[in-house]
Amino acid sequence: MRRDPAKSDRDRLADILGAIEKIGRYTAGGRREFDESELIQSWMVLQLLVVGEASSGVSQALRERHPEIPWRRVVDMRNAMIHGYAYVDFDIVWEVIEREIPELRARIARVVEELS
Repeated sequence: MRRDPAKSDRDRLADILGAIEKIGRYTAGGRREFDESELIQSWMVLQLLVVGEASSGVSQALRERHPEIPWRRVVDMRNAMIHGYAYVDFDIVWEVIEREIPELRARIARVVEELS
């Protein structure tokens, strides 16, 4: 797949929020369900990859206007998972989903609101 150069920052932020919404659908079962389902684990990783890829395409200008969003950390996690796919630590994945994704969602939503 190729990165779509026609996507705007708003489009990429919508992709991030969409992936976060999908993550939310499958966290209701909690950690136990996550640990017991290879399918859910794979789904969560895929959505985190979408978040990271979309974040990597956000313009430098928007990143600079919103340093409260850990853009580099989000992209670095995507890179670590995609290049180290055989070594994904699902404890870390769950921790990110549980502790960091809700705050990321709130911050991205504020940026989207600002752009509207």
